[in-house]
Amino acid sequence: MNTQDIESIMSDEDQAIDMFGGKEARWFQIAARNQVEDILERNPIARILVQLPTGAGKTITSGLIFSSPKIRKMLGVKDGEKLRLLFIAHKHRLLTQAERVYAEESGIELITQSVFSDIPQDVMDKGWHIVCIDEVHHEGANTYQYHLEVLGNFPIIGLTATPDRADGLVIKFDEIINPISREQAVAEGWLAQTNIHSFVDVTSRDKIDIMTDIFTNFAHEMGQTLVFVKTKKEVASLTLTLRKLGYQAVGLLDSSGAEVDFLLDQFSAGKIQFIVNCNYISEGVDVVGCTDVIGARQFGSYAQLNQIIGRAARPDSECNYWELVNPLSGTNLDATVIVGIPESHRLVWKQGESWLQQEFDYVTHRTNKQLGIASGLAMGHRVEH
Repeated sequence: MNTQDIESIMSDEDQAIDMFGGKEARWFQIAARNQVEDILERNPIARILVQLPTGAGKTITSGLIFSSPKIRKMLGVKDGEKLRLLFIAHKHRLLTQAERVYAEESGIELITQSVFSDIPQDVMDKGWHIVCIDEVHHEGANTYQYHLEVLGNFPIIGLTATPDRADGLVIKFDEIINPISREQAVAEGWLAQTNIHSFVDVTSRDKIDIMTDIFTNFAHEMGQTLVFVKTKKEVASLTLTLRKLGYQAVGLLDSSGAEVDFLLDQFSAGKIQFIVNCNYISEGVDVVGCTDVIGARQFGSYAQLNQIIGRAARPDSECNYWELVNPLSGTNLDATVIVGIPESHRLVWKQGESWLQQEFDYVTHRTNKQLGIASGLAMGHRVEH
């Protein structure tokens, strides 16, 4: 989208809705809404994918779409009638987020539906006007395919930050709307710039020892932090370590959706500083106040890494990404593929009993080379505590 298009959107006083949920819409959210209106005018049962960077407000954007008088008219919603919105997601938190966002919107009847359960017969009988599928890059999963088969001839709005299916196939949508890139959102201040902290790690798969060492020496530099590990053993052990170090920490093991909601609210309120988990809060979850994300595990794709880093991308706080990198491995994912040129980047490694660190300019195509020599660096400065 060019500068002239953006200025036109921002200066147009005839926009139907520029607020939703008490929040003023950003230009790219309005642009997405306008494009959906144009597409549905041409094809009333179109399947439309709306792609926005993690943290850029996909839920608010969907609210603008479903509150649009033009769209309501095209869908045959009568004056005084509520638009029936079937909202499908694969995580409890995504459904409760939608309930909170739409709670005060009198013109929408929100019908939340887990992808893991059948649509109730009474809902099927009454029907709906339009469907929204959150984190739709999971489309290839059997549970999503089942729901797509029973939705009928209704327009579908898919929301995602990463329009790549895990099986490598193309997401099947008629139109894709992508009004702003992550780089542009950062440049305009809609998302926070990222500080990267790379710790050289040549340990085994178990990350308990190295993370205990890192927490002992660096946890004082961390704010509201989400920690992602691979195993439940690591969740339990590292949660205990943080508590012994005097930090308010919880581990998500077999937590219910309601319990996760409660703990995330406590985290956003500052009553919990560290949440350690495997994969409970990796996608789509809006975590207010998160400043730091720790990737103490390998991630399978850049789509997954994007979701992880995005937990701390909100513009109202810092964004720090702490990662473990193995210079002997060819499987390290380059975080700058996601964040672009970071605000800062330091490489930290252990030499004897001391942690050393070095700041450097990060150039994407030199990443592997720089990390490859990192463990052999003789220069650097000792980390003081």
